[in-house]
Amino acid sequence: MYEYTSAGESGFGNLHLKYAHKACDRLLIQMFKQGFNHIHEAVTIKDKSKLYKSRVVYIDKHKLDSDGKQDYRPVQVQEALLSCYHSMLKRRLVSKIKINQNQFAITPSGMLLAKHKLALAIEGGLVAIKFDVKRAFSSVRHELIERMLIEQGVSNIDSRYIMNQIKARWSNNFHQLQVGINQGCNLSTILYCGFSNQIMEKTQAAKDQNGNSYKFALGFIDDMVVVTTPDKIQQTINETIALYKEMHLEVNTEKCECTHPNFFNKSGIVNFLGQDFGKTAKPLAKQITDNLKKKFDGYAKLDIPNKDKLLLFCQCIVSACNYGPLLDVAEHCTENKQLYQEIDKQLMADMEEILHSNASSDALQKFAFDFKCQGGLGIILPGAYYDQMKVDQIQKIDYHIRENGDQITKSKLEQIIGKINAKMTKSKNFFRDTRKEMKIQKQSPTRKAMTRKFSLSKRRSPNCKENCKVNLIQRRQ
Repeated sequence: MYEYTSAGESGFGNLHLKYAHKACDRLLIQMFKQGFNHIHEAVTIKDKSKLYKSRVVYIDKHKLDSDGKQDYRPVQVQEALLSCYHSMLKRRLVSKIKINQNQFAITPSGMLLAKHKLALAIEGGLVAIKFDVKRAFSSVRHELIERMLIEQGVSNIDSRYIMNQIKARWSNNFHQLQVGINQGCNLSTILYCGFSNQIMEKTQAAKDQNGNSYKFALGFIDDMVVVTTPDKIQQTINETIALYKEMHLEVNTEKCECTHPNFFNKSGIVNFLGQDFGKTAKPLAKQITDNLKKKFDGYAKLDIPNKDKLLLFCQCIVSACNYGPLLDVAEHCTENKQLYQEIDKQLMADMEEILHSNASSDALQKFAFDFKCQGGLGIILPGAYYDQMKVDQIQKIDYHIRENGDQITKSKLEQIIGKINAKMTKSKNFFRDTRKEMKIQKQSPTRKAMTRKFSLSKRRSPNCKENCKVNLIQRRQ
């Protein structure tokens, strides 16, 4: 149990808790309730160091830092019981802390929506500027976090616990540590979003001499892109850097990017959430193909049994590329689909090399696609499921628009991106056209619809009750 990657001092991981929840539901909930109340009501957590003991995993960023040394991202792996409690506390904070509507970190499908909105803004003639913050999470001042919690109306008990928790990461320096929130904790996302909300609000509220808005920000936790008009680029850069300085954060101008070729690295390319944006969104498939080659070269050199290689192949290699069609906001075209089909061929060739099999390609493909209960691997390849993912992508965007409406800033920006609203509201019609083009069959009636159909038929003729039952059973099968 102590070898479980997500377990802390207790040795209990998520799988152990799930099994215990099935075995003794009420007893486990009652125990957790008593334990969490005891933790929450404690004046200080300094003396409860065992619960807050954690280990730090350093993830290679594959780049050098400002000193020319290899750069790593420290991620804290903490006690699974503590993670459960922080998940519940996070839900309470989300309802309390005000987050800008363009901060998509806590929005369902937020990564897709943020990139989609950026793509529409660039197509409308706006310029995107990406700002890179040095050690964003490690530079957050505790006093500003505490002030934010008080201003947002978070209760004194919750505020006291949060401040104790972020300071107790190193219990030896409990009263000396004044900066930093730990990455890997469930609370870190909502705390950073609430802390940086002031930057996004002031960016969106900025007005020119005529009282018109000329910029707005798109964010996903610490990744932020400011979209502005071409004549306000330098002014926007200076104002945004000043806003970060007010929050005691330092902008690394060497890593900042702009879609205008005369600023920063002068490449005219902005990488936002793993996808390149120039004058339009660049296809994500090309980036995935390059990363796939690098990963497989290192993976093939591992001296491990083939069954372990196959497990790594499914969990690491396939999962690193099969999300592409769902998050790729580049324009849908046949060439883009063919790129993902080429990725499928490469993955199948890699799997054939692992298995050393002489089976036909159809047999290997069936083995890869079949569910685990049918003896297959149950993997999802991006080319094979391209059409379904694209439909799902459009559905997610359309649902967000219907629920929240257009969130693009108006006034002066409306002169340049007035068509964006029309494009976003037409996504429902685009979804219908795409579904016809891809010739996707309509889904079978839901259980509710079938039940209603049965009840209506029962009213019409009591003699057809048995026939309706037979039809219902056949549809379920």
